[in-house]
Amino acid sequence: MKPSKSLLIRFVGMIVLVVVMGVFFFKSPNPTTPPCDLMQMKHLSSNPPLWTREGVYISAETVQPHTKLIAVGGVLIFIGSDVPYYVGHLTAVDEKTGNTLWQREGGYVLAASPSMLFVGSGGNVLAINPKDGSVVWSVDPGVRNVSKVLFRQNILYVDGVGGDYHLLDAQTGQVLQSIPYGMNGATNPDLPIWSNHTMNAEFVWNISFFQKPTDYPIENAIQITATNDTTGQQLWRLAKLSSIGKATINLFGILILDPNGSVWRLDPKTGHSMGELVRFAPGPVLYHNCPDGGSHTYGYYLAADSETQMFFVSMEDSAQLFAYRLSEP
Repeated sequence: MKPSKSLLIRFVGMIVLVVVMGVFFFKSPNPTTPPCDLMQMKHLSSNPPLWTREGVYISAETVQPHTKLIAVGGVLIFIGSDVPYYVGHLTAVDEKTGNTLWQREGGYVLAASPSMLFVGSGGNVLAINPKDGSVVWSVDPGVRNVSKVLFRQNILYVDGVGGDYHLLDAQTGQVLQSIPYGMNGATNPDLPIWSNHTMNAEFVWNISFFQKPTDYPIENAIQITATNDTTGQQLWRLAKLSSIGKATINLFGILILDPNGSVWRLDPKTGHSMGELVRFAPGPVLYHNCPDGGSHTYGYYLAADSETQMFFVSMEDSAQLFAYRLSEP
């Protein structure tokens, strides 16, 4: 008995479906598959850390080094993952033990007040309790993607892809002011200087610290300028400071990681060196070349908590996160 025409059509259709599924699952690359294996190495520290956490990947920025590691109120928060190449999520750990306190998805850039964590995630800004990860408020200020968040004197400065620069009330998230980038066909003169996309700013006492990359790759050198907010006078400038990625600046001091693997502390009032805090061997690796001709740029991040007198170093080439107590000179 010959099979009917409809059965033949269904049989052929099943074969086509199996072939298509096979091509999809076995021939097409999985989007989460790493382009190449990252190198396996470990850094040794000149000073014994309080703790070390393994398997921490905080990727480098290719355009502007954002804040992806920050310490507030005894809690260390980072945007990263436990596997390479994954965009990452927010992870909060106890500064004293390195144990995970909470995790949540999302996050692109971080800022903090003495008691609150602020997260730019997509087009939203979130205020988060650093102790338990609960969201205090969430606001869409009207930008497509938040690229910069700064805190100062209960004001949150929000920059992003869009037509305006926004000032938010840090307690409530209410938009207090929106400043357009352009006015009458020209750049708005009232636009804050730190809205420059290649510039980062930090605020300590009555001093504004502006830093920006001076080289390509941007991980090799930065420029830091300290300005008195009251008088507008430039206090000092380090024109080409050897540093991998972004310096971290707060009451603790200015911390930089140089290409040789040394973490230095600078005096915020003068820019003078206060000495080497720790040294890593071997030194950090900036790039990893892949067999297919591509490459991966490793991320290096610093954070400090002036309240607990602790500082932290994240090194993606070894996926290690180190915690140290400050030994006063």
